[in-house]
Amino acid sequence: MDETLKLLVEFVRTASPVIWEAVYRQVYVQMFNNFMGIVFFSAVYICLLKFARWVGKEDEDSDDATTIKVIGTLLYILVLIMFIVGIVNRLLNPDYHAIKILLRLFTLE
Repeated sequence: MDETLKLLVEFVRTASPVIWEAVYRQVYVQMFNNFMGIVFFSAVYICLLKFARWVGKEDEDSDDATTIKVIGTLLYILVLIMFIVGIVNRLLNPDYHAIKILLRLFTLE
């Protein structure tokens, strides 16, 4: 299987460098999408913290604001880790992800 993948990559690189460049750019587009996900969820997290502050001002005796902050922070950290792993994974090994995209194109999954 490894030899087949190497042959496929070499074939695409030599037969159509335009396709290989397009697939390679797609890997960077996926990294950019992950980065935009980080930006979006960071904005949502900031809004959640402001909402928690507002809830805390309404009722000082309630622990609702603390609960919102703790659950929101845990979810934010989880989502942030997922996006960062996706970015680092594609950044360190873009050839692998380009091959995955090519295989999806050829197998029509």
